[in-house]
Amino acid sequence: MRRFALDIRNFMRDKPLRFKIIVGVFVSMILINVAGTLINAAIIHRAFAAIVERDIENSFLYNLEKINNTTSEMINSGKAVALVGEILFEIYTEGHRIDIDRVCTIFLQRKVEQIPVILGSGIWYEPYVLGGRRFFGPYAYWENNRVKVTWEYNTPDYNYVEHHWYTIAIPKDWDRAKKRSDPVYITRPYDDYLQGKKITFLTMAIPMYSPGGRIIGVSTTDWVIEVIHSHLAFLNGFYYTPNSFVVLVDSAGRTMLYHSDRAKIMKDLSSLSPGLTIDPSSISPQKTRFIRDISIGGRTYDVLARRTDAGFYFVMAVPPGESYAAVLRTMGIFIALSLVVIGVIILLASRFINASVIRRVLAINRRITGIEQGDYTGDISFSERDELTHIADNIRHMAATILQREQQLVGLQRYLFNIIESMPSMLFSLKQDGTVSQWNAAAARITRITAGSAIGAVLWDFLPQFAPYRLAFEKAILSNEPQAMFREVVTFREQRYFNISIFPLTGDGERGGVFLCDDITDVEYKDMQLRQAQKMEIVGTLAGGLAHDFNNVLAGIIGTTSLLKYRFANNIQVPREELDAAVETVDEAAKRAAEIVQQLLVLARKHEYTFVPVDLNESVERVMKICRTTFDKSVEIQSVPGGTSALVLADPVQIEQVILNLCVNGYHAMTVMRGPEERQGGVLTVTVDFIRADERFMETQPDAEPGRDYRVVSVRDTGVGMEQKIIAKIFDPFFTTKLKGYGTGLGLSMVYNIVKQHQGFINIYSEPRLGSSFNIYLPAHDTRAVTHARERELKVPRGSGLILVIEDEPAIRNTVRTILEICGYKVLLAENGEEGLAIFRERHREIDMVLLDMVMPRRSGRDTFLAMKEIDDGVRVLLASGFSKDERVEEIMSLGVIAFIQKPYTMERLATAVWEIMNGMS
Repeated sequence: MRRFALDIRNFMRDKPLRFKIIVGVFVSMILINVAGTLINAAIIHRAFAAIVERDIENSFLYNLEKINNTTSEMINSGKAVALVGEILFEIYTEGHRIDIDRVCTIFLQRKVEQIPVILGSGIWYEPYVLGGRRFFGPYAYWENNRVKVTWEYNTPDYNYVEHHWYTIAIPKDWDRAKKRSDPVYITRPYDDYLQGKKITFLTMAIPMYSPGGRIIGVSTTDWVIEVIHSHLAFLNGFYYTPNSFVVLVDSAGRTMLYHSDRAKIMKDLSSLSPGLTIDPSSISPQKTRFIRDISIGGRTYDVLARRTDAGFYFVMAVPPGESYAAVLRTMGIFIALSLVVIGVIILLASRFINASVIRRVLAINRRITGIEQGDYTGDISFSERDELTHIADNIRHMAATILQREQQLVGLQRYLFNIIESMPSMLFSLKQDGTVSQWNAAAARITRITAGSAIGAVLWDFLPQFAPYRLAFEKAILSNEPQAMFREVVTFREQRYFNISIFPLTGDGERGGVFLCDDITDVEYKDMQLRQAQKMEIVGTLAGGLAHDFNNVLAGIIGTTSLLKYRFANNIQVPREELDAAVETVDEAAKRAAEIVQQLLVLARKHEYTFVPVDLNESVERVMKICRTTFDKSVEIQSVPGGTSALVLADPVQIEQVILNLCVNGYHAMTVMRGPEERQGGVLTVTVDFIRADERFMETQPDAEPGRDYRVVSVRDTGVGMEQKIIAKIFDPFFTTKLKGYGTGLGLSMVYNIVKQHQGFINIYSEPRLGSSFNIYLPAHDTRAVTHARERELKVPRGSGLILVIEDEPAIRNTVRTILEICGYKVLLAENGEEGLAIFRERHREIDMVLLDMVMPRRSGRDTFLAMKEIDDGVRVLLASGFSKDERVEEIMSLGVIAFIQKPYTMERLATAVWEIMNGMS
């Protein structure tokens, strides 16, 4: 079918419009009329089918009524016999002297003579109800067209109360004082003997009752199958269709009592067809049951079944194909005539359409073709005034409008092209597969790839710098939402910073996206300078406090060591407890000095953003340590952590700078910004909390993003406060309310920029003389995996091997040698890179590891390491430096250094680092 449709389409593809319209109209009218004809035919067929079904059922009911008339007469006669038996019993039991045997004989003989449709009849009393007589009963029956009476059943050998026809009316265990539910009971066909001959009977048994309602016996009327068949002779003439037939089935719904084929009488109904069975519970005398599609003798039948008044089942089977044959012939004639009429109508309609429509449609088509080819000045007109004339007028106006719009579009296209080409930002568009479809001048200038080379090529193939943004590009297309990345580092000839935005684009049924890359390198460098300047401003603010704290630390060290020197010089014995306490004092003071230096390094050094999971509780605690050390004691410092952890995705150094800036501002507001007569000091409180962004929060915080929860750091002071007009300006660069020498106005500007780069926001509440509250909202991070820096108490591990120590400070060099020798290692010492390189060149096969200082005279640690790698590419180096692990250290580590240890270090840290390298654990 699909192949046929394809052949038709190919055939019609290049045919003239006139041909296609005529064929289309012709086919459409055929389909419409054929569909209408078929619908009408279906309706008519349904109506005819309903008539046929009613006719079949009427025929079925007619024959059923005749059967019921015959059996009703038999039932009424049986009831009369029972009534006479009851009357005779009443007369006899009241003491009237009658010859009951003679009366019964006469009655039964005359009654049977009046009912030629039955075989015979009898009255059977319960044993001993008539004066102790055990058996009783004359039986009148037909034989050779005359009625005879027999007493053969009135013998002890014939125990009638055990027979089925008796027990069906009076069950053996039935209480004779109770009446039966039905007045008449009919048996299944059964074999019995009459005058020595075997006969098949159907017996109608009717319980007889005394005047008091007690069962006294049973009256019977017997039907012989042959007699039943003869009295249903009117069914022999049944002829609805050639192969229709009727069946009369016994009360059990199994044995056929009548069939037009006498050979099938007394056969099981299912012998006609396994599917033809009767469930007595599903068939009633009030409603005809239809059983469809029953196979009998290789032919399909529809079967009607209903229960007769006598309890039999009347069945009629009709082949539907034969019953509907006349209907189908009528429908065939109707459809044939309809198709002829349809053909005539289509022929006339086609000629009319060709003359009045197709000619003008072709003219309109020619005019449209001219417009498509750029001819907007042609004309078309018709003498007729109808819809096609209006179409022609509209085409004429459309041509003039298209000409005008085309001229406007050309100008707009040039204008947009000039805008895109003159943009300082890179702008290029891609198809869904990454193929470049547009490439502006800025993109060509920055990448040094011309538009001719880029357009048509896949971006990720010729410009791998943008491969990391492929997933964001695909996400923008799939979600139909823009994607934005800020401060992205992209290297072409040099490292540049870009804000990259990706916008989904749909046009001409094809999906794609647009990259907009704004070069913010100059802005970023200036921002770095501002951040560094502000850091130095903070360092200057804290320098006095840090110097005071550092001097205190040095005082502890110098005082303790001078006391020990004095005692040793004068041979004064120092108890072990005092010596241990002195060493512990020097050790703690040295650690505190190292922490102060580390804080200064973190504050002062330049830093690139590195976003990692950060616990704000830990960040606040580190800042609080600096503040407690450096701020005047008139300021009370309080911190309230936010639960067990308060995670955000952030740069830890920048976040700590934000918190420190706000703390310094609060400190100044409570000290240097107060008047001379005002009391200095107050309370600085830093809290960490969790905010769920519900509807109420979104209403009060317009900068919050829907569906995102926040961690909030609040810095509150009890300082001078601010008026509303000042709050509106505090984030402006170089705006400050502090006295000269106490601030540059860069701190809050940096805070604002850093928080924005972390996708957060700030709000402020302040009142003059009451203080200020700065609330920083940062998106909560759902990851629980965060590394906490905790000192671990470890035992000093011991090992073996030869270690080369290259260190320019003699004190450190000698201390390291002592530590390593205590740990079981052999040590070679070198005081600079040149000496260390000479020793390594001579004994590198013996040396297991090198402890290398990063900053040394004559040859730096970096150059020394590269020279050693040329001698032995597998050299294992532990790099040591007083600097923190910044970009200088990272650069040397990337060259192949195994591990790094920061000065100053303890014996435990050094021994552990060396042991891990020597055992391949680093």
